[in-house]
Amino acid sequence: SRRWARIFKLAWRSEMGPVSDEVRARIAAVNSAYEGLWTDFLRNRHGKAEERAAALLKILGTIPESSKDADLWVTEADFCYILGAARGNERQALEQALQCYGRVLALPDDCSKVNARRMRAETLLRLKRYEEAFAALGELSVLPDALPFEELEAAPFRLRHDAHLCESLAALGRLPPERAAEAAVALRAVADRVEGSPLPGGRQRWPRVAQLRPEDQAELKRGLFGELIRASTPYPPERLDAWRPASSSGAGAAVPGGVDPLNGAVDWAKAEQEYTEGKITVVDDFFSPEALEELWRFSREAPCFRTVRNGFLGAFPADGNVHPLVLAAVRSLERRMPNVMAGHPLGLWWLFKYTEAGRSGIGIHADAAAVNFNVWLTPESARRSGGGLDVYTELPPLEAGGGEINNEFATEEDENRFRESLLRAGDVRRVEYRRNRAVIFVSDLYHASQPFEFPDSAENPRVNLTLLFGDRAASRRPPPLASAGGADAGIVASDAAAAKRPREEQSGWDLFD
Repeated sequence: SRRWARIFKLAWRSEMGPVSDEVRARIAAVNSAYEGLWTDFLRNRHGKAEERAAALLKILGTIPESSKDADLWVTEADFCYILGAARGNERQALEQALQCYGRVLALPDDCSKVNARRMRAETLLRLKRYEEAFAALGELSVLPDALPFEELEAAPFRLRHDAHLCESLAALGRLPPERAAEAAVALRAVADRVEGSPLPGGRQRWPRVAQLRPEDQAELKRGLFGELIRASTPYPPERLDAWRPASSSGAGAAVPGGVDPLNGAVDWAKAEQEYTEGKITVVDDFFSPEALEELWRFSREAPCFRTVRNGFLGAFPADGNVHPLVLAAVRSLERRMPNVMAGHPLGLWWLFKYTEAGRSGIGIHADAAAVNFNVWLTPESARRSGGGLDVYTELPPLEAGGGEINNEFATEEDENRFRESLLRAGDVRRVEYRRNRAVIFVSDLYHASQPFEFPDSAENPRVNLTLLFGDRAASRRPPPLASAGGADAGIVASDAAAAKRPREEQSGWDLFD
């Protein structure tokens, strides 16, 4: 996972100058505890993680700032982040994390900066400073070193998707026609050659660029592979600006231009009651017609589908999926479903686009969050069959790690056996596909796509938007009543209530898993 990719080697740097043996020993002790602390946190052992983080921060407080390099500042920031998250998003610790990440970003070029940028954005989300978080993630998405070209997975379905997108962007005037045509030819040529060369193993994986022949690597360079977000004219700013919040004063903030992206005709109180009583509710006509059309256009035109999954592509925040409409929808949900949303900041969101290689959808999994909003965007006319969602009543163990509850099965038989075990343990709610239908459910309930057929996966692919809020363990206790002061008041309330909350009930989501 990207979380563990962030756990880099914390090495001592000679340029830090002379340091006493005692300080060296303290730094070594802190570094040796780093991975274990993250493990405790990610497995929801938050009481233990809180205690260890507090103790390690005391040690870091005895180390002179002149003896701290970029790696050590990131370590201190991460420990502050864990402490704040384990305490129910305590503001003081999270603000301290931001200061430490800021120290890293203020240093000359350093390999730690991408990690610091990612964690800074996640910290801003926990503080509900959403506008700043969206801006930080947008900046991250265009950094050339966020994911090196050589490490990109050359999946044929992504290459063909990008070839089609190059042609579409040329038609929209966002890419020179000659350049787009050259890129499309190159991408399709490599896709045809790679098609018969999947890597061995369970889920079908494809070679990294570094594993391809030099001639194919050169073709991918001509194909703007991994560069389209920087090589093309940006998504029209006027369409983005139309959805920017007029203010950011919390859940009661004005929505863009006075237009709410959510459908005001929905009985939101009824939806909130159904969710509270049954852990799941279905809302039809979730977005306003204007908002739905804008998200559909964005999913077809924006070059942010850069994460390769098993036959489909993901557009995550760090990929450039930071449309202000998502932020406007979050603010509106905080107003319209205050008791469901109380204490649950936005943690992660994505668009999934299914290609000709991914007609079975996503397999059985659970998402590490409290509340899950899943909305389908593709017009009904593009669907021939299937495409809905099965939500099982079974919950995974609280201490199960993200890789245990959200992974790809090695074989179809393994997944079928697991499905049978879920059905023996409980029931399943089958929700049929409908455009602009939102399925809202407790996020770590196991769920899976229903197989589908959308014949024109290039022009009208199946696309869904997912929003995740809050921490896993929070979904297993009654939701707090929303404060009259709005969503931002929930942060302050969580500070005061942190000491009263049972430590073993706390949990955390991860923006980058």
